[in-house]
Parts: sequence; structure tokens; C-alpha cells
Amino acid sequence: MAAPLVVVLNTLQRWRRQFAVSGEGLDRRKDSHHSVSHRLSQENCQRILLTFNEPEFAQVSPEQIVPILAD
Repeated sequence: MAAPLVVVLNTLQRWRRQFAVSGEGLDRRKDSHHSVSHRLSQENCQRILLTFNEPEFAQVSPEQIVPILAD
């Protein structure tokens, strides 16, 4: 069962005010343009996908693959 969504009352009131003013209901947040220092490189992502798709891991979940490879 998923955890219930909890929104602080002040946040809900602010969202309603912003929606009432704009009337459009559009998300006006600025896009995040900062770089993430711990983001995987394209090469690492490719290696992970290739490893997860190997025949020996075909019936194993990622949660099980990581400890197997760590051993």
C-alpha cells in the first residue's frame, strides 16, 4: 500500500492562491539547470544496462543483482 500524500496547509493555500491569480493552473517553477556531480556517465549507464540484461541475471531483480556483484 502506498503512503498517503501529505501536504502542509500553508502549501495548499499558496497553490490555490497562485492558481486563482494565474487562472491557468500552469506550473511556473523555474527549470533546474544545475549539474549533478554524482550523476552516472553515459558509459556507466550503458555498462549497467548490459550487465542487467546478461542471461545469468535475466530472472533476478536489480535489488538482488547488486549484492551478487558486490561479493
